[in-house]
Amino acid sequence: MKKKFLLILLCFTLLFLTVTPAFAASTAGTPAILIKQMRKFPHLAYWNHVGSPNNNPDGVTNSPCPTHVGCSWVPGACTCNSFSNAIQCMGFAYKMGYDIVGTDPRTWEKSTTLDASKLYVGDVIRYRGNRHSLCVTGVKGNVISFADANWLPMCQIRWASMDLNDMPSFTYVLHDPNNKLRNSNIDFYLNAGTTLQTPQDTAPDDAELWQAEAGLNLRKSASQTSDKVGSVPYGAKLAVKNKKVADGYLWGKTTYSGTNGWVALNYCTYLSGKVFAPTFRDFSQDQPLNETFLLKWNAVSGADSYTLRLYDEDEKVIKNVQTNDTCAACTLNTTGTYSAVLTSGSTLAPSWVLKSKQLSFAVRNRADITASAIKVTPATMELVPGGTATIQTTVSPYCANVSLRTSSSNPNIATIGDGIVTGKTYGKATITVTDKVSGCSAKCVVTVTPPAPNNLRQDRNHSGANSVVLKWSAVPKVAGYFVYRQQADGSFRYIATTSTNSFTDTGRASGTKYVYKVKAYMMYAGEKVISQPGNAAAGVTSPAAVKKLAVATAAGRTALNWAKDKTASFYIVYRHTKNDKGFVRVATVKQNKFGEHLPSGTLVYYKVRAVKTVGNINYLSAYSAAQNVTVK
Repeated sequence: MKKKFLLILLCFTLLFLTVTPAFAASTAGTPAILIKQMRKFPHLAYWNHVGSPNNNPDGVTNSPCPTHVGCSWVPGACTCNSFSNAIQCMGFAYKMGYDIVGTDPRTWEKSTTLDASKLYVGDVIRYRGNRHSLCVTGVKGNVISFADANWLPMCQIRWASMDLNDMPSFTYVLHDPNNKLRNSNIDFYLNAGTTLQTPQDTAPDDAELWQAEAGLNLRKSASQTSDKVGSVPYGAKLAVKNKKVADGYLWGKTTYSGTNGWVALNYCTYLSGKVFAPTFRDFSQDQPLNETFLLKWNAVSGADSYTLRLYDEDEKVIKNVQTNDTCAACTLNTTGTYSAVLTSGSTLAPSWVLKSKQLSFAVRNRADITASAIKVTPATMELVPGGTATIQTTVSPYCANVSLRTSSSNPNIATIGDGIVTGKTYGKATITVTDKVSGCSAKCVVTVTPPAPNNLRQDRNHSGANSVVLKWSAVPKVAGYFVYRQQADGSFRYIATTSTNSFTDTGRASGTKYVYKVKAYMMYAGEKVISQPGNAAAGVTSPAAVKKLAVATAAGRTALNWAKDKTASFYIVYRHTKNDKGFVRVATVKQNKFGEHLPSGTLVYYKVRAVKTVGNINYLSAYSAAQNVTVK
């Protein structure tokens, strides 16, 4: 019987260790009373009696409170549990302190000094401007572990930690002078694996603040069919940093309990933040009387309507425009100072109403509006002699009364007429546009360059195995040319200057393709005026002359071989006998060998050339040295 009892006890012990590994792993050295409290009030459970009319301070549920409106500590007044005439965070902290220490915290000493060395397990701390309470569960240096409720919304419980230097607005601490744990060697406890959401009271600088009005799914992307990555409880406050409309919902990108995702803002209330507020753009401070002008603004992501209101000097609304567009046409028939305010909204989330900053402007007679600035586009341009280009003139404000005059600093180089600039000869000139009314002006620097050198090509007759000879059409009245060769990365690097319309690039590898460009230049006022590059052209070096040609004979047949050239596409074999008039082409081969039958006693000479094919063009090497043999 005794053995049977011990066997049952051993099985029960193994079962306990199997089903409670989290506590076995994370609470070593933790006082037994804390282990009991962790099991009694689990992390992220709710300290309430949802589903029952009776107050249950020793119980929890898996459901948040449906509302905190009108709640009081009176049992049954709402679904929040209560203890010692307190609910929510204070009631839970008092209940934890009572369970740990054994006395009601309302009878404990109060201290307004926060000193980690004088904190003990079970102490109750009031902070956050006298608006939140927690119960201390451990101390290590200046860091405490604790349990509280209703920091997370709707009476949710958390076990967490905090550096006391980060505690906002400390108010007081309660402790029992007879606390039995005050002199115990308490191990630090921190619930592992959970990242907690910090409640927001104001919107972060880079986000808006929203509050969930229902339990929401946190989804991987902005779609009803997207994977669920978490949940957001009723009442949770969310920092939303991005929005988009999809599947008939206004979605907000947020982070809750350490998880990033998207929630449907249709079921949330907008609280604060103006990161996405509409802003006016491209608007002048002066507008013409009795003429239509446009007020334009940047689109607000997720908004589907805008309301524009115009106010007069007495702040009376004189115009109210509702539109789905991002601009509105306005006409005012009275001079004076006005202001505009723009509001954006969404039919999917009616609480989300954002207001722009006030825009002030004046309405004046056009004759009284003078230019504040003139801009010409482009500010620089290049032309060739006889070439033309148009410059655009922009006046600020656009409605200014102007009288524009144009001029060229050197009409021999470039002229201006009706907004069209014409190049005359090589050099530089400045085109100036001046408003004779305001005196404002703007400039465009025009460089008239030589034409690009055309017809760039390789002179194959004079190129060799290690050189490329280039030629191109001469450009009149230039000082010279810059030659560029393409690099392995595709860019062109300057390699030489020449005063003639030809150039020999020496030191090149045999049987290799190179690509070139050429620019012309001339001197003007001590500076080089450089043309655009002409056409790019390839130059190919011929293969090197065939080396190590050897000739042998046997049984009425000749046999040739020579050193292989890796750049060669094929080889041409030439033969000369007494019956031939000089060397004649007898074969084209891809391998570096050749043989043929000839009558015995014939004295025969051979030469070989290597050939490189690029495109449809063959580039031939020089002849090899001739070798002879008498056929056996």
